[in-house]
Amino acid sequence: MTILYGLALGGALSRGLPDARDLIEQARCAETLGYHSIWAPDHVMMRGPVTECVTLLGAFAGATRRIQLGSGVYLLPLRHPVVTAKMFAMLDYISGGRLIFGIGVGGEFSREFESCGVPVTERGARADEALEIIDRLWTEPVVTHRGRFYQFSDAAIEPRPARRPPVWIGGRSEAAERRVARFGNGWLAYLVSPRRIAEARERILERMARQRPGERVQIGVQLFGYIAPSREAGRRMVVEDLDHWYRQSFDAVVDRYCAFGTPPECAETVRSFADAGVDLVVIKLTCAPAEQRDQQAAFAEAVIPLVDDSGRTEPPPRPTSFTADRRIG
Repeated sequence: MTILYGLALGGALSRGLPDARDLIEQARCAETLGYHSIWAPDHVMMRGPVTECVTLLGAFAGATRRIQLGSGVYLLPLRHPVVTAKMFAMLDYISGGRLIFGIGVGGEFSREFESCGVPVTERGARADEALEIIDRLWTEPVVTHRGRFYQFSDAAIEPRPARRPPVWIGGRSEAAERRVARFGNGWLAYLVSPRRIAEARERILERMARQRPGERVQIGVQLFGYIAPSREAGRRMVVEDLDHWYRQSFDAVVDRYCAFGTPPECAETVRSFADAGVDLVVIKLTCAPAEQRDQQAAFAEAVIPLVDDSGRTEPPPRPTSFTADRRIG
């Protein structure tokens, strides 16, 4: 089976704020290790330190040459779509057409909506209207719009994106599924089981056959994970991280939603999502900043080969070095 692999870098940082230079090195390391994409999560504010998506992707664009750059996912309702279209067009331009425009509606931290002056109950409708506007700004020379939330005349974006970036929709609700069928080139789910992925995939494909016949959609999932000497040690790291950020207990659900433990155990989890129809796995490693590059290497060198060679009966030899101070190009 062939799956694409991405890494979520930055975002909500429960285990400490990394040095800015180390974040850049994490991106370079991901490219060197052969990952398909880097995804920068997004919040205006959270329950602790949280990075800003567009700034971080711009830094990653300057530090890398080939790897795809995804917003994973940008909270679109909190920002004006004309400004958003301009910023992401520039990101695609400076990266040479490597942008994946991933958006979501958020809502799990209501204070950031209040601080931005956006009613949380309007987030879905605002996102839908904004997606229409952004697509037009990227593909039409001049745009005038009169909608429920946004009104403007004769707006133009220059430079435009190097090419129309693929649009990925994040979330796990039925509204997110409908948004994928209407606007998306991909769906990025999170905290869902393989069974739920498979069921939602069928619904999305059915809707797309009616609304956008002939177009294709990719299915992705973000997996929180940690590679450890034992399943118990990995499980403990993931539970602690999710408990901290979501302010609720995840002890009863992480076994269905996350990848942790030894490389064969992580590979088994990833393979279950691949069997459910997933094309892209984005790993969010629940580790301290000092462990990040070790964990990136361990997943690339010890987990991915087990997934991609499902007929293998023995794991590949353990890499000789996962050291965080390894030289990367």
